[in-house]
Amino acid sequence: LVCVWGDSTKDDLIYKKIPNDKIKICGNPNIDYLFDKISSFDRKKLLDKYNLDKNKKYILYTTQPLTLNQKTKAANCIFLAVSKLQGYSLIISLHPRDTDNKLYLSLAKNFNLDLKILTFDIHEQIFLADLVIFQDSTLGLDVLCLGKNILTFNFTGFEDRNNYAKEGVALAVRSPELMEKTIKLILEDKKIQKDIKENVNKYIQDNAFRFDGKSTMRVYSSIKDILHK
Repeated sequence: LVCVWGDSTKDDLIYKKIPNDKIKICGNPNIDYLFDKISSFDRKKLLDKYNLDKNKKYILYTTQPLTLNQKTKAANCIFLAVSKLQGYSLIISLHPRDTDNKLYLSLAKNFNLDLKILTFDIHEQIFLADLVIFQDSTLGLDVLCLGKNILTFNFTGFEDRNNYAKEGVALAVRSPELMEKTIKLILEDKKIQKDIKENVNKYIQDNAFRFDGKSTMRVYSSIKDILHK
């Protein structure tokens, strides 16, 4: 028996001639803890805990270890776009290998931007945000399971390393000039939001089966059934 996360892996194995009756979709045990974790999240309490404005909405930018020129270009682009949005503030979550918090704070001053660089739990940051922006991140599935929007950017001229936009669960920005427009689309366009939501449901089915905290138990039950045959 092969226990897999979702339909996507099952389809790959069937293509490789693994018999269908030898494959069991159980879900992704890696996100079981997240399901349990978010049950204790309370927006008002988190805003109080981190001294954030209750009247603001938040956009989260999770950085990557880019070159100085790349991170400056990305930050300026995002800062400019967010500074033009009414009612929104920006949170930055630094990648463990990105220690340029002074750079981001300095750049933000050029846009009179209310910027918060927070070091608390990344899932609490995602929970507080209406939109999560990144170039390339392994957090995409977590963001989608928490019901948040994703916007990816890639100014390199090369193909994206992630498939979020291709799968229709995110919008992608390839040119800095389109950042503001794309942010407004994902936050305000009801049709785009509806389409993304439908695609997210399929994406989770394909890659994690269900976000219900029970994947590990399904794996355990499948193993137990084999042992008792």
